[in-house]
Amino acid sequence: MTSCPPEFTPEIRRRIIEAIQVAYAEADERYAPDRGVGDRAYGIIVYDVLTFRLMHDVASLPPVAFRWTAEGPSLWIGALHIRWNKVGRGRAGESPRVSFPRPSRSSAEMALENQQLSLWAATQGEVLAELAHWIVCHMGNPRDGLRAVYLAAPIESDGERITGWREVIPIWSADDLDSEFPALAPTIGLPEPDALPEFDLSLIDEASESDAAG
Repeated sequence: MTSCPPEFTPEIRRRIIEAIQVAYAEADERYAPDRGVGDRAYGIIVYDVLTFRLMHDVASLPPVAFRWTAEGPSLWIGALHIRWNKVGRGRAGESPRVSFPRPSRSSAEMALENQQLSLWAATQGEVLAELAHWIVCHMGNPRDGLRAVYLAAPIESDGERITGWREVIPIWSADDLDSEFPALAPTIGLPEPDALPEFDLSLIDEASESDAAG
């Protein structure tokens, strides 16, 4: 699967993005490290306000449903199960492909269930049309605000947290406001190796050299 699941309609994506923007705006306004409202409080405000806005603004759309269980809040769009988490720090060049939410058994179980679905599809010789569990990932920080929003399907976990994504679909970027699906930020890695000049090397027979010198 390389395209956005049809359950995430343009209107649903728009409302999800707006809910995240409102949450970051609220956190930006209240951020005051000198009064004890630091980075930790910033993250809590983003999560709580985002949860409230998703419940009131997104779950009001059919066929979206908001549910709060022992595992926490989540959205359901038809058969798709959606949670939301901050990933990374929103720094330049950061990609959710190597950025994951904080440890969460619930999120880890979502990855396991997606993995089982994929394995089942492979044994049946079928192409899996959609994955059942998705995370709305947002990247940002108190200094730069909201930087990017992605839809991501977890596929790997260590039992405590997500450690790998099956699909990562960008739906909003502060660096590309005009694109419906912005380009995915490249994964930071080692620089490309420089081409080295060619050398004409030959093996030297040390014994022969000694004989010639003697």
